[in-house]
Amino acid sequence: FMDVVSDFKRTIEKNTANSMNILNKVYKKKEINSRKEFIREINKYYTGLRVLFQYTSGEEKQVQLLNNILLNMCSLLNCVIIGDIRLIYFLYRNTIESFLRYISQDYAMKNLEDLFACIDNGSSGIEKNILTKYKSQIKYIYSEACKYIHTDINKVPENINNMKRFNTYVKRNLKEELKYFRRLSILIISILKIKYPEKYMCLKANAKAYIDDIIPLEKRTEYQDILDEKNKQDRKY
Repeated sequence: FMDVVSDFKRTIEKNTANSMNILNKVYKKKEINSRKEFIREINKYYTGLRVLFQYTSGEEKQVQLLNNILLNMCSLLNCVIIGDIRLIYFLYRNTIESFLRYISQDYAMKNLEDLFACIDNGSSGIEKNILTKYKSQIKYIYSEACKYIHTDINKVPENINNMKRFNTYVKRNLKEELKYFRRLSILIISILKIKYPEKYMCLKANAKAYIDDIIPLEKRTEYQDILDEKNKQDRKY
């Protein structure tokens, strides 16, 4: 797939158009058009993660966890259209838990702190500092998602006692949710690049170029800083 792709933006727009066509058959066109930016971002990061996951999978349980993350992104399309923020945050939380179980390879652990610790365990130097920062950022998104899942009373709307009222409550502005989605997707990709450098280097040139295209300059620079430090250490020996 990525061997013949040279125009990344055209690929994203084509995938977005396909999603829009499908959703138009299910939902009102007006609602779909108002969510186009979010739909575009889902398609952009779905494509990046799908390519990356082809090289970072592993045993069957790990493959299932990565597939679950992609499935969550597909489910997110529907939640975004109807503006169901509770389900959006549930998907964010589920995605984070699947990701943590993937990198920890622990499929039963219930201690979340231990799962989060797997992000920066075994690292040192610049890599340790950067992964610890990423861990803090992903934990923040998780805590925000839990406010909706575990019923923070400040997040519970009043007088939502029938479907008509629910329809007037659903969130029309999803800027905050879109911000968290971008951050979460970028963090997952960035952490995988750092923790599995050999597998990342197996990506074909076009695939790596696509990943770089959807990752902010700050994250690309931090990744290069890690590589530079490792190269210096290798030259010492």
